[in-house]
Amino acid sequence: MKKICSFLAVFVMLSAVFACTLPGNVQIKGTPEVTYPSKSDLIEMFGLGEDLVSGEGMISEKSNAETLTYLIHIELFNEVIKIDKIDGNSTSHGTNQLKMTADTELSKDKNECSIDLAELFDTLEGFEFEKVMSRLYLSCSETDMTLDIELKFDAKLTSEIIKDIEPNESIVNRNNWKNWKALPVDGEEIDLTEQMNSNGNITFNYYAYIPENKVISENFIVSEQSIMAELIIWLEMKFIAKEDPSNVKFPEDMFGTSDLFGRKSGEDSMSDMVRELEFRMVLNKNPFTGRTLYVEDKKKSDELKFQNPIAGNSLSFMFNEAAMKKINKPENIPFIPKIRIQYEKGKILRIPQDFKVTEMYFKAKIDYTQEF
Repeated sequence: MKKICSFLAVFVMLSAVFACTLPGNVQIKGTPEVTYPSKSDLIEMFGLGEDLVSGEGMISEKSNAETLTYLIHIELFNEVIKIDKIDGNSTSHGTNQLKMTADTELSKDKNECSIDLAELFDTLEGFEFEKVMSRLYLSCSETDMTLDIELKFDAKLTSEIIKDIEPNESIVNRNNWKNWKALPVDGEEIDLTEQMNSNGNITFNYYAYIPENKVISENFIVSEQSIMAELIIWLEMKFIAKEDPSNVKFPEDMFGTSDLFGRKSGEDSMSDMVRELEFRMVLNKNPFTGRTLYVEDKKKSDELKFQNPIAGNSLSFMFNEAAMKKINKPENIPFIPKIRIQYEKGKILRIPQDFKVTEMYFKAKIDYTQEF
């Protein structure tokens, strides 16, 4: 439609100038450019947001670390207890001491938590977290107390049992989270890299219990004791490419779900006048520098595949004249592009804390002749 309108405008102007004497042809040439600001948040592309975690007692916050990092806080147990309220599985064991005759679970409720990483790993094809560490913190009014805690993951994942956890002063103050550059060193360290790399929606239950044969203070019968157990996962968005190649895949509907130029098969369109087309997406930070950007057709990726090395602070590609001739072949209509960034095995990807598109730029080389 734009081509037709341009032609009619030129035709009317020339008709007036030449007083009904028609020229043999009309030629349109130029290199129009369009630049406009953008505030698109690329973190959304990775499926990271408010729905990252779900479950009672779960909170997700961002730290101020340079690499995008989520602090996932799970309150495993926070109650005041007496032994006679939890089955009374105990016998006297010396002065002011009790020996547990069975594993005594402190909470009877089903405590299921979920961390949804499915969309993240759909975007990051062939990548894994380099490392996911967590720490378990226990505070108790009875300082001689120790607990065992089990994190029971999906059947396909390894469960973690942390034994003889000693009380320490709870450090979980949400007002300080944003200032953390790493987890405080108190508490029991737990490596959850394997579980977080299961490429899906990770679910697990947790159980806090006093194990069989554990000797504890008789104070648990004499008076109520407060116990709080907390788990904090340091989920840093630092990944390693495990496959060759691995790909960062942009949303498939980034350029729509139909032909890039609005064409239908066999239909004449404005793309005929486009000799070259350049696109540039300017980023505030570019974690992809040194990698390769691929633009390819969703259905004919072997024939219609274009690549460009990534440098500077932008992602860019250019369809030169040879590329436009391929794209304009009738058998290649519609052309529905998809974008991916390719990583070689072993390369590291860090998603920055603040990651945005600041500017979009388009430039086209136009060369069109209409014969009369």
